[in-house]
Amino acid sequence: MRQKLQTWSIYSILMLIYKCLFDFVFLPVYYTVFSYMTGATYTFSSGKFALSWISFIILMLFAVDLFDKSDIYSPIITILYVICIIPMLSVYAFVSFATIDEIIYPMIFWCILLGYFKRKKRMSNGNEINVIKIPSLQPASEGILIICAVGTLVCWAWAGFPILVSLSDSTAQRIALRANSMPTLLGYVFMFLGGVILPYLFARFLNEKKLLYTFISLVCGFLLYSINGMKTWIFLYLFAFALCVLCDLSKNNVKKICYAIVIGLCFLLIICVAFYAKAGIIDFLSQFGRIFCIPNGIGFRSITFFKNNEVLLLRESILRHLFESPYPGGSDFFIDYGANRTLTSARSNNGLWGDAYRNFGLLGTVIYPILIGKILDIIRISLNRLNLKFQIFVMFLMVWNSVNISFFTWLLTGGVMIVYLLNNFFAKEDLKYRTTISN
Repeated sequence: MRQKLQTWSIYSILMLIYKCLFDFVFLPVYYTVFSYMTGATYTFSSGKFALSWISFIILMLFAVDLFDKSDIYSPIITILYVICIIPMLSVYAFVSFATIDEIIYPMIFWCILLGYFKRKKRMSNGNEINVIKIPSLQPASEGILIICAVGTLVCWAWAGFPILVSLSDSTAQRIALRANSMPTLLGYVFMFLGGVILPYLFARFLNEKKLLYTFISLVCGFLLYSINGMKTWIFLYLFAFALCVLCDLSKNNVKKICYAIVIGLCFLLIICVAFYAKAGIIDFLSQFGRIFCIPNGIGFRSITFFKNNEVLLLRESILRHLFESPYPGGSDFFIDYGANRTLTSARSNNGLWGDAYRNFGLLGTVIYPILIGKILDIIRISLNRLNLKFQIFVMFLMVWNSVNISFFTWLLTGGVMIVYLLNNFFAKEDLKYRTTISN
């Protein structure tokens, strides 16, 4: 018990520092620079500020026994806190458009999801087997990589062989792609490869020290980034490399890895602000905000809108071919622009609790976290035979893709089914790799 409390105390202090940096260092600068784009201003409200910190304390107490063992649950929970939970609390506290009562909906969502993991952690014995049986194949790594490379070249040729060497060109490239949309089938191939398969293969080959395959995966990923300028795709490769180095340096010590993730993000927050303050560079500030602030801002705008309007009931998701959306052009645009969208209109797409509320209101914030927890647990079990660094990356990839896209998109085309199938396809090869975790 004493060791459990000591570990939890260290995590809590690190999370406290991370939240303070978000509240008082990053957000004031970010919402000053990008208020025109986000539609928000940095506004202090004593009521929301107090509720933000009360919620933070509740969620940290809720996780008191989620960091007590050095297993894969600790990185999963750490990733959820630093990417989703703490930025959500900070955005709620200071954005001008979030009303004081709206914190209740994401709080319900996160308490249920963390509760699911608490229950699974108590029941887990580390020897689970897959509950869904898929025949295990033994594909040649070369064959899979060749198929992906061919698909990449087809997409790149369709786009006119673009090469993006500057981050500032990415927005224009994205608008150009929207103006000349890909054929549907090619678009699916493009998103599968760029957002899921190639980052997955890059991390796998890097983990297995197949350097040539790693390099080819990276080149293909860069070519796909050049088509739509999606900077978050490039970030996945940087994260996979940094994680590989971190796991090797820490000798797969889970606690050290989790501490390093939080500390590293604290430094990144400071660096983003320092680059802007000293050199006027906004690229890092923009990208950090795109990852951590905008999805949560969209989530709160979704609550504000759908509290007073008709919820979607999956009519823009798996039921879109059966029922018409009540919002012309789709709610992703309608929330901000009504029916007056243009080519340059920003899409307010959202995942996790924002998507849950959009589709089913309060009921969605109860149902969705149970489904998401179960899905993440199935992916976790399918990774049991892999070593730690690859497990963490895949779980990060799952959380990462869940933030900005709807639940069923995430499940069917956003990575879940693809990663599960890839894990099973490589199952025989993965017998060589065992999870080794040192306390």
